[in-house]
Amino acid sequence: MQPLKYPAQAVAARIEGKVLVEAVVETDGSPGQLAVLESSGNTDLDQAALDSVAEWRFNAMQCDGKATRSTAVVPVEFALSSNSSEGSVGTLIPRSPGGAGYALAFDWRTDPQPLEFTSLKDGLQYLRSQPGISERRTPNGSRFTREDGALVWDLFETRDASSPAGPKQLILRQRWTDTLDARVLLIGAICLPTPTWCQQEINRRVADILNQGPP
Repeated sequence: MQPLKYPAQAVAARIEGKVLVEAVVETDGSPGQLAVLESSGNTDLDQAALDSVAEWRFNAMQCDGKATRSTAVVPVEFALSSNSSEGSVGTLIPRSPGGAGYALAFDWRTDPQPLEFTSLKDGLQYLRSQPGISERRTPNGSRFTREDGALVWDLFETRDASSPAGPKQLILRQRWTDTLDARVLLIGAICLPTPTWCQQEINRRVADILNQGPP
């Protein structure tokens, strides 16, 4: 991931803001078409976010073991430290307390660590049988959390007329890790019934997690 540049004009004017960038992720992990999904209200910050994301590389979405084209939503936040007076560029996290400002972004990737189960049925049995994992009901299913908080599994269920065989289900495992220049969300998932629905639902859920940021 390339460092994000905090526009000098925005630093001088003490302008802060958050940009949501929508990126088409190609099968090789490169970003395709980019668009501002939610503006910061400042054109310089919006353009800086687009320019930076255009240089990033993502892990392509995997479906049945094959890379597939997908859409990712990337939140990019520009913020200034209280004693900032310089027009320097920002840096990615970790934040420097004495710096002029920073640009914060969260990346996500497919988790190289395989899931603990190979089917939804086995997944629910596993999660409900482990002594160190607690379950909490949610509006769309359940959330399972390991006692140290390092791993979270979300079960999402959707019932509609387009799926006569039963509910559409997704188990999405999430964990955060730190690299030298970013906080990265690692995702593992298993779902039914169709690859198209799975990809759309994973993209939507990942966007929600990134928008909230790490715990």
